[in-house]
Amino acid sequence: MLHAARVKAGRLRAYAVTGQKRRKMLPDVPTFSESGVADVDLRVWFGFVVPSKTKSEIRARLQLQLVTVVKSPEYSDWAENQGVVVVASSPDVLAERIRSDSALASKLAKSISLKLDE
Repeated sequence: MLHAARVKAGRLRAYAVTGQKRRKMLPDVPTFSESGVADVDLRVWFGFVVPSKTKSEIRARLQLQLVTVVKSPEYSDWAENQGVVVVASSPDVLAERIRSDSALASKLAKSISLKLDE
């Protein structure tokens, strides 16, 4: 949503947004689902990963620190002004998001016969 200002200024046209809900910064732009395009829930997301052999105590400490930062008023305000929806979840939730997005992207690629050069 970093281009919301351009949409509001009429320099860019937004036809739909991904996700389940409309965005606060662009309340007049429908979701893909509202526009009649079902099953499009691809969103840009950011995650923090560590090597699989990282000790559980270190993973837990990192998780706590990251959640503290993204839930802070300073970060939350900044993110909202950028049109970013902040979700501070668990490693298991992130892993499931990676799996589900990969499966959806694969399905979409197959549906249009997308071939990658090797």
